[in-house]
Amino acid sequence: MTQKDINAAVAKATGESRNTIAQRGFSLARWIPVEPSLCPIDWDYEDSRKTISLLPDRQNKTLN
Repeated sequence: MTQKDINAAVAKATGESRNTIAQRGFSLARWIPVEPSLCPIDWDYEDSRKTISLLPDRQNKTLN
């Protein structure tokens, strides 16, 4: 895929002109780092662990 093809594809997807895309400098990633040790974080779960109610009977319980 040439740079011209990349610019045309990005312009089509975003609705911008090819000149605008060329000025912004889109390109293909040559190498994408992969970290197998990283796992996704469940931010809803993490947030629920930090939320503490003012009333003791309404505190969130951590499920293990």
